[in-house]
Amino acid sequence: MALVQLNDIQREIVNHEFHGHALVLGPTGTGKTTTAVYRAARLQSRNPSHRVLLLTFNRSLLAYLDSMYAHVLTDVKPMTYHQFATSYLDERGQAVRHSGVLQGSKQDILIQDVIQRARDTLGNLPLLDRSVEAFKREFAWIAGNGITSPDEYEKRACKVGSTLRISPRERALVFQVYQEYLQVRKEMGYLYDWNDIAIGFLEELARDIDQRQYTHIIVDEGQDFSPVMLRSLAEAIPSYGSLTIFADAAQQIYDSKTKMSWRNAGLAVERVWMLRTNYRHTWGIARLTRAMAVMSPFAGITDLVLPKEPEGEEGRRPIVVQCQNPAHQLEVALELAARASQKYSVAVLFRTGEEAEAALAELRKLGCQAEKLDRDVESWFPEPTAWVGTFHAAKGLEFDVVIIPHCDADVMPDPEETRTWDDQAEAEAREARILLAGVSSARSDVVFLHSSQLTSFLPADADMYQVVDKTG
Repeated sequence: MALVQLNDIQREIVNHEFHGHALVLGPTGTGKTTTAVYRAARLQSRNPSHRVLLLTFNRSLLAYLDSMYAHVLTDVKPMTYHQFATSYLDERGQAVRHSGVLQGSKQDILIQDVIQRARDTLGNLPLLDRSVEAFKREFAWIAGNGITSPDEYEKRACKVGSTLRISPRERALVFQVYQEYLQVRKEMGYLYDWNDIAIGFLEELARDIDQRQYTHIIVDEGQDFSPVMLRSLAEAIPSYGSLTIFADAAQQIYDSKTKMSWRNAGLAVERVWMLRTNYRHTWGIARLTRAMAVMSPFAGITDLVLPKEPEGEEGRRPIVVQCQNPAHQLEVALELAARASQKYSVAVLFRTGEEAEAALAELRKLGCQAEKLDRDVESWFPEPTAWVGTFHAAKGLEFDVVIIPHCDADVMPDPEETRTWDDQAEAEAREARILLAGVSSARSDVVFLHSSQLTSFLPADADMYQVVDKTG
C-alpha cells in the first residue's frame, strides 16, 4: 500500500507495531484523520486475520470518511462509537436498537419530571431551581466518567471538578435525582441514553470471556470521547492488540472540562506522537487558528499542541464583514454562500440546529441546492455544494469556504448557554472551542459577519483580517 502524502512522523505512526495504548496529538489540519485512515489500512493488510476498527464520534464524519477514503479503507469499515457499542450490546442480548435510546425532548421532559419529584419530596431547595440543561450536563458528566455510586461521584468531582460547583451535601442530592432518572427511564423501557450506553458496553465487555471482535482499534477525533468510552475501547481489544487515539485538545467541545479524557480514563499510554505541520489551511487561516489557540479561553488546556508558524508568502486574510443588523448578516451570508457554492464547497455554520434549519430554508429559496449538515448526515458530496448546519456537525470535516454569521460579542458567547453554567470561565472557553472548530474546517477562506462589537473570541489584531463594511 502506497503511503500517499505522509511525512516522516505520519509514516512512523502508520507503520509502528505495538501492543497497548498510544496517542497522536495535533491541531486541526495536521493530517490526523489521513494518518488514522492509513494506519487502519496498514494494520489490516499486514495481518488480515486481525480485524481492525476505525471509530469516530458522529455520523457526519463517518460519511466524510466513506466518501473521501473508500479507496484506502477497502477492508476496514469505519463506525461511530455508538454504532459499535449498540451493535455489540444487541449481539449480547440487550436489544438496545429495539428498546431505543432516550434522547432529545423526551430526555429533557424526564429530567424535568424527576427534578419536580425531588421538589415535591424535599421542598424548594436552591439546588432544584437550576435548569434542566444544568442537570442534563451534570448527568452526562457522571455517565461519561463511568460513575455508579455517590462515593465515587464525590471522589471524582473533588479530584477533577464536575460541571456544577456544589457542596458535598448538594452533590449527594444530585446523585439521588440522577438515580431516580435512571430508575424512571428503565420503567419507560429505555435501557440507556447516549451518555451512559458506554457504561453498559464496558460492563458487558467485562462479563464477555469470548475472543474480542477486533485486535486493533483506531479512534479519530478522540478528544470528543468520554473517559468511560475510551475505557471501554481499551477493554474491547485483546492483550496483544492496540488502541491508537488521534486527538486535538483545542477542539474539546463535548467534554465539559479541559483535561484530555484519556488521562481520566486511566489508559496506560506508552507512546505519544505530536503532529504540528498544518497542511489544510491557507496562510491567513493558519495564522488565525494559531492566534486563537493561544488566547485566554485555551489557557491551561492539557495536551494542547500548537501548529508551527505558517510558512511562505503572505496570502489572503480571513474576511470580517460588518453588517447593518442580524437579519442583514444572514442575508449577506446566504447570498455569499449561493454564489461561492457554484465553484466551491461551502459551509454556513450556526450555534443551534434551529438557526441552521431556518437558514437552510432561506438559502433554498434563492435557488441554491443546499444540503443540511448535521451529526446524522449519511452522504458526503466533495463537489461544489452549500452545506448549512451547526459547528458541532462540522467537526473533523473540510470545506473550501466557511461562513459564520452572528459573530457579535453579545451573542458569542451565547448568554442563554453560559448562564446555565456555574463556571462561567469554562462555559466561555467551551464556546471559544466551538468557534475554533468551525474556523478550522475552512481550507481557503473564512468569513465572519457581525453588526455590533466583534466577539472577543477572535484576535483583536486588525491586520489579521480583510474588513468589509456593508453598513452603508
